[in-house]
Amino acid sequence: MIAVFLSLFAVAFITGCGDSLPPTTPTGLTVTAQTSTSILLSWEPSDDYGGVEGYRIFRNGSKYARTGETSFLDSGLTNSTTYCYQVDAYDEEGNHSDKTPEECATTPASGVAVLPPTNLIVNAVSASQIDLSWDASASPDVNYYEIWRDSSFLDTATALTYSDAGLTNNTSYCYYLLTVNLTGSKSSRSTELCDTTDP
Repeated sequence: MIAVFLSLFAVAFITGCGDSLPPTTPTGLTVTAQTSTSILLSWEPSDDYGGVEGYRIFRNGSKYARTGETSFLDSGLTNSTTYCYQVDAYDEEGNHSDKTPEECATTPASGVAVLPPTNLIVNAVSASQIDLSWDASASPDVNYYEIWRDSSFLDTATALTYSDAGLTNNTSYCYYLLTVNLTGSKSSRSTELCDTTDP
């Protein structure tokens, strides 16, 4: 009788113990205007003990769409308009991760958007200097790149490398880039990356 009771208790315990842990938060969200009416989102996949079921996409603070992929094309947008996005992950049990930091992009007035440079690398080489390198924008008629440090404009570059010197030792600096074409139109910003100068 005791054995039967313990067996039933074990079954009830196991049945009642579902996965209560949420997936990890998606990382590396990038938001890039593709045309005057579309924006492409992409991110790195989340991890979950029982497997990730999908992702929710939030636009301008409101839940907007779901997808099982790690990218999403938001179309039917209004030109010359800024849209801001966040993404979270969920599993089969309905557990949700934290949302990603918000990333924004602005659709161009018309035609195809200017694309940002890709594969930004930020590398501290000394106590006072950080070197940047990146791959060229896929857009035609690129004039130069704007370099932004800690959300403030720093400089421009026509090459695909830049050295930021005269920095403070043991200090973190964050960078992102924008493409500017021959007509003065600008891309959305590249992925932001940070590094810390040597002590």
